[in-house]
Amino acid sequence: MSTLSDFTAKTRHEFYGFKKTNGTGSQAEDLILHYTNGVDDLSVATNDGTQSDLYDVSFMGRYGLAFTVNSDGELEITL
Repeated sequence: MSTLSDFTAKTRHEFYGFKKTNGTGSQAEDLILHYTNGVDDLSVATNDGTQSDLYDVSFMGRYGLAFTVNSDGELEITL
């Protein structure tokens, strides 16, 4: 018999935020990924009166996405 948690866990969503920074060593840039991990405790803007974005790119997506960078330097997302 299924319970309500069986269905809600399969449709859980997360917030993903990407931030580009200056690279280290021979790298041109670093890509840093922040995510909620199922908890609503991630800030998306500074709280200093400017309310500027903390992330270069952000989106809501399905829980458990896997991110990889291929040999051409392109970001790939796998469900």
